[in-house]
Amino acid sequence: MARWRNGFVANYFHIIETTANDRLQHWLRRIEAGNAAIRDGEEGEFGRRSRSGC
Repeated sequence: MARWRNGFVANYFHIIETTANDRLQHWLRRIEAGNAAIRDGEEGEFGRRSRSGC
């Protein structure tokens, strides 16, 4: 795990990284839910199976 330093710039980039990680996890959950729906014979959110790349 990264060690964050004190200061405005460090806090600024920490906020950006935290937000980016949150949005990534959000999209990965949506992709997985869509793929699960397709596996169950339903229509997924994106209309086809997606690969998360992770």
